[in-house]
Parts: sequence; structure tokens; C-alpha cells
Amino acid sequence: MGKVARLVGRSNIGPPVHRSGLGRRREGAAPGHGIAEIFGGPVTTAMKIDRIDLKILRKLQADGRTSNVQLAEAVGLSASPCLARVKRLEAAGVIIGYEAQFDLAKLGSFVTAYVQITLKNHRRAEAQRFEKAAARIREVVEFHMVNGKFDYLMKIVAIGYDGPARILEDLWQADLGIQSYSIFIVSGTPIRNRPLPIDG
Repeated sequence: MGKVARLVGRSNIGPPVHRSGLGRRREGAAPGHGIAEIFGGPVTTAMKIDRIDLKILRKLQADGRTSNVQLAEAVGLSASPCLARVKRLEAAGVIIGYEAQFDLAKLGSFVTAYVQITLKNHRRAEAQRFEKAAARIREVVEFHMVNGKFDYLMKIVAIGYDGPARILEDLWQADLGIQSYSIFIVSGTPIRNRPLPIDG
């Protein structure tokens, strides 16, 4: 188990890549323009990040439990200016938290799945109703609005092989305006929790 800093990562990413493989899809009418295309794309930040800030972020990504003294030594600062920079990065929302990471295989029979979801219509009120319902489900650990042939990409971590499918079926039955969904069970993870590619 390690502890790392979570950073805000924003970029201009094109339409998602659709892969064949294990999946289940509930069909409806033909998809139209995605919600993300209608309501806008990524947001960018105007905060100026210098070379020392990038060093701090890289170090905290690798080890969020490092002390301020150790961090200062690693980036070539004294303790007080280093702490001030960390506080500034936190206040600006660049560093959004510190968290522990776990090996799910040692905690139980958890299953991870990714889900592509398309809504029946793209009125903002309908989208918000669906988003609020999804946000109340603790097994939904990531939830993204995307461009392309579907509207949302959701990551579910649940107990048991049928756990993710059960959660999606509950969402489907809740009459939240879902047109279709495809669920993909993760069978392996060659890359896990790789740090963000921060240059500088």
C-alpha cells in the first residue's frame, strides 16, 4: 500500500477509442451528439507552474507521505519556502488531496468494470438527474463526461463478478433516461496508478 498526492489533470482529449472484447450492451435509438460536445469541453487553469513546482508535484506523486524536510531537500529548497509552495498548489486546486492506495485482491473478491453510457436526450436537466443518481452510488469510483459515440464513461468497483452488472441494472430500472450501455469487465491491469506525465 502506498500513499500519493492526487493532482488535477486536464487536457484536450479527442473522441474515445472503442475496443472490442467482453461487453454487454442495452440498445435504444441511434446516438446523437454527446453531452460533452453540447455543454463544452475541458476547463483549463491559468496558474503559473514553474520548474520547482513540477519537481514538488513529481515527488509528491511518487510518495505523498514524504515529510516537508525531505521534500525540500529533494527539490533544492529550504523547508519554509517549500511548504509555502505546497500550500499554494493546494490552495489553487492543483493538489486536490492525498490518498492511500490498496491491493483490492487482498481485500476481497472485488471486480472492476468500465461502462459506456448513452442517454436518450441531452437536455441538461436530464443529464443532471442521471449524474446525481450515479454520484450516490459508492461503487462508482470514477465518472466522466466524454465526447464521441456515448455520453459517459463510468468506472465501477464492486464485490462479486456480477456486482457491476447488478449496479448497472439498478440504474437502468430507475428510469434515469439511459438509452444504452455497454459494460466491460477488467480481466487484467498491465499499468496501474501510473503518475501523471509531468514535464519540466
